[in-house]
Amino acid sequence: TFLADERITFDIPESADVDFEVYGYRFTMEHGDNLRFNGTSEIGSIGPVKRGNLRKTKKRQEMGQPFKYGLYGHFHQFVPAYTQGFVMNGSLKGYDEYASDGQFPPEPAQQALMVVTPEHGITVTAPVLVEKRSDEGW
Repeated sequence: TFLADERITFDIPESADVDFEVYGYRFTMEHGDNLRFNGTSEIGSIGPVKRGNLRKTKKRQEMGQPFKYGLYGHFHQFVPAYTQGFVMNGSLKGYDEYASDGQFPPEPAQQALMVVTPEHGITVTAPVLVEKRSDEGW
């Protein structure tokens, strides 16, 4: 059964982005499929995401909607580049045909975990590795 908990809320926007704050730090989050991939397998998706984040930062500043961190998925790579203003999430299903076709290096199934503090914003990032209980010996 569903238990209501007033501490948990859902923000389901009709737009491609969702914006939110944690301790006064503004985040924007999107899937990332609109970031044009024209990088190479050697740098993977870091170049396109960095460029896309810079463009989005500039556009949002001009619109009066600045943000501190951009959060992206789509590329199936965990890249904790919060000092560069973004974090790329891994893929919950792990390495797949999409990542292989993009010539991305294999990564385990994982999701990004971030610790945000009032004093410093994102201070810790780590992958949450997703495994089958039986493979882990539970």
